[in-house]
Amino acid sequence: MKHFKLITILFLLVHVSIFLWKNMATLKTSLPFRWNLYFLEFHWEHHVYSLMAFSLVVGLILGILAMFWPYQKVKATLKKEREAKSQSSPDVDSSSSSSTQ
Repeated sequence: MKHFKLITILFLLVHVSIFLWKNMATLKTSLPFRWNLYFLEFHWEHHVYSLMAFSLVVGLILGILAMFWPYQKVKATLKKEREAKSQSSPDVDSSSSSSTQ
């Protein structure tokens, strides 16, 4: 069990590298794109591997943002509660200290 993480990572890396090696011809295929705006037309090409890499990066960024979205809401709520508590605390302290005198 001590080396389970290392063996699992190596197992996954070997399978990913075999996948890439066997599919290199397909991944190097160039895909043409065309965008026609009726007054302006764009043509460009991308390789399949570049499109997959782009979608991977976009997915990772959106996943990270989705993961931190609830955290930011909780952080903002706690900040508001602390501000409200700090604003109400001096009033309570000053009234309690004046009543004891």
